[in-house]
Formats: sequence, structure tokens, C-alpha cells
Amino acid sequence: MTRCCIDYGVTFTVDDAGDAFEIRIEQPFELHRDGEDVLIEPGGDPVKLAPALALLNAEVEKAVAFLDGRLLLRFLDGGEVLVSACHEFEPWTLVGPGGLRLVSMPGGEVAVWRPEAG
Repeated sequence: MTRCCIDYGVTFTVDDAGDAFEIRIEQPFELHRDGEDVLIEPGGDPVKLAPALALLNAEVEKAVAFLDGRLLLRFLDGGEVLVSACHEFEPWTLVGPGGLRLVSMPGGEVAVWRPEAG
């Protein structure tokens, strides 16, 4: 993670060999790290969002978008971020190089826009 931005959501930027990916989370999500489980609530008490900042410079091992709308980020140090699906709004969005975009849609599915062939 090369950037962590907090406002009414939490936005992480991941740089993978020059390709940048931006992951924006706009609902409460689980952070499992160093044996602790923390609920991060974007838009909540800023002091309670501090554990999300500890992900800055963490190395992402993999990101998995599940067909039911969940998102899992796993880090090389064993930590994880898990975002649940939501029936009312879009809980997360991933934007990548070339126009790649994944959005967890209300009701629990993932919409995908693929990069244009060029």
C-alpha cells in the first residue's frame, strides 16, 4: 500500500510494478492483523480509524473479489481486510490500469469493466 486516505470512506492505493490500483471502501469492514480483529467504520470516530493507517507500506499478497460482492485483501504479513457485500449501496470499488473497474453492487454482485484492448 503506497497511500491511505480517510474521509467518509477509506481509500488505499497499491502500486504493483508501476501499475496503480485504487481500492475505496465506504462501509464498515474487518481488519485482521497481528492477532487482533478490528472493525473499521469509515465516517465514524477518526481515532478509531487509526488501525487502517497501519496498512500503509504493507505488501498486498492478493486481492479477491467474490461473485457475491465481498472483497478480501490479504497481506504478506498475514493481515487481512474483509469487506462484506451490501444490499443498500456499493460498499467498495477497485479501479486499475487501462480502465479496469470492479464495483460491488447493491444486492451482492460485482460489476466489471475491463481495460480496452490497445
